[in-house]
Amino acid sequence: MKRRRYLFRIMALVMGLLVPISIEVVCRFFVEDLPSTDGYVEYLSQRPLFVLNQAQQVYEVADNRRAFFASDSFSKMVTAKTKRIFVLGGSTVQGRPYSVPTSFPTCMQAGLKTAAEQYDWDVVNCGGVSYASYRLLPILDEVLSYDPAAIVLCAGHNEFLEFMTYRDAVQAIDTFGESAVGWSNLATVRVLRSWVSEPDAAADVRQSQVTSKPLPTEVDALLDQSDGWQLYHRDGLDRDRIHRQFRRNIQRMVTVCRERQVPLLLVSPVINLRDCPPFKSEFDSSISKVEQEQFLLQLTDAAQAAATQPQQARLVMDRLCSQQPQYALAWYQMGRLLLDLGQPQDALSAFQRACNEDVCPLRMTSGLRSTLQEVAENSEVDFVDLQLFLQAESRHGIVGDDKLVDHVHPSFASQRKIGCLLAERLMQMLEIQPTVSEWRQPTLDKLSSDFDTLDSLYFLRGRRALDNLNGWARGRAHGTDLNVPDE
Repeated sequence: MKRRRYLFRIMALVMGLLVPISIEVVCRFFVEDLPSTDGYVEYLSQRPLFVLNQAQQVYEVADNRRAFFASDSFSKMVTAKTKRIFVLGGSTVQGRPYSVPTSFPTCMQAGLKTAAEQYDWDVVNCGGVSYASYRLLPILDEVLSYDPAAIVLCAGHNEFLEFMTYRDAVQAIDTFGESAVGWSNLATVRVLRSWVSEPDAAADVRQSQVTSKPLPTEVDALLDQSDGWQLYHRDGLDRDRIHRQFRRNIQRMVTVCRERQVPLLLVSPVINLRDCPPFKSEFDSSISKVEQEQFLLQLTDAAQAAATQPQQARLVMDRLCSQQPQYALAWYQMGRLLLDLGQPQDALSAFQRACNEDVCPLRMTSGLRSTLQEVAENSEVDFVDLQLFLQAESRHGIVGDDKLVDHVHPSFASQRKIGCLLAERLMQMLEIQPTVSEWRQPTLDKLSSDFDTLDSLYFLRGRRALDNLNGWARGRAHGTDLNVPDE
């Protein structure tokens, strides 16, 4: 009798579990377009990036997104020959400080058209100025509905840009994310949310449930404020939290692309190490003002002595870097000294340390780069490291001004080389054999010819944007608008 009673309880428990499991299965496999539920996306008012031009039957970048995205478009029609590639990322993808015509996605399209002309290649530029990985999540969800042949994601520079301003939101999301995201990813929960969710125009209200300061619809970087760099401090960066959030965002993109059976290429962007000092250095809080002044004086003396007494300067720099290992500028000057001493590998390590210790991190850190690579390897997703690619042909084997125009944006020549590299990787991913054995040089010749047709106004806008970008990166955001229109 007792045994039967236990058996009855077990059966009742099993039957009770079967009901929600059955509902979950039905929702997962029979309900289309389930809403996304990851990290920041829950707290962003979402607007489409592309809108349909009914007259021309093409999708175009929406006017209300043009402050951060350059003009680009693609046909609504898809044929058996169409190979549409969406490239997502920040200003590096867009082609800043210039624009789409000289960006690496445009160069990639030229390479694909030359190498495999049996297809109609359409590479769409979805590079948003200052866009971090969390802001690319809704962009990915949107473009996956436009029949892509593949997605290219190049991200990692902008993860800290909004963190200082919206740290409370980030911390709340991160704190509750580990437990809440697991439940919110259930199809049943997502369907229920879609039934009770409010219109997009009121989506920012959802953030009030987590923090009183909602994330804005568009990027609101601290450096958009005059002297915003002064508000950056090491204690406020919380790098580990940013790394965790970045990992979740990238993993989510991998998962979504895999669910939709769309190939994904992860690309780690390139940074200027050799010729870009850190934007902000900060002493350890335990050091006094007098000690700080003495440290800076010795740092200046060592830099001046490097030309005549390099070995003596090296001893001083070793001591200073040991005393204040978090002071980014000391590592940068150590790197310059090591180059003069003919030790490029040690110099590379010092330059990378300077980047990692930068209190105003506008360049992808080695931690974020490792995170991106680990996600790619663990998920068996194709990965390209542009730092290693350009490093191989840089002076001293360290990327600098000979490859980039500023701290992160490739030169025209580098854009072309990157475009050809990614075109080759995409053809490998899609298992497409080039129809011509040698396509790179014809591609470069065509790009050079197209380059000559650009008018002087295009380059004037680019130079103006570069000047403004350099000021913005150093916290001098006033003056000419960074987002110079293309036309």
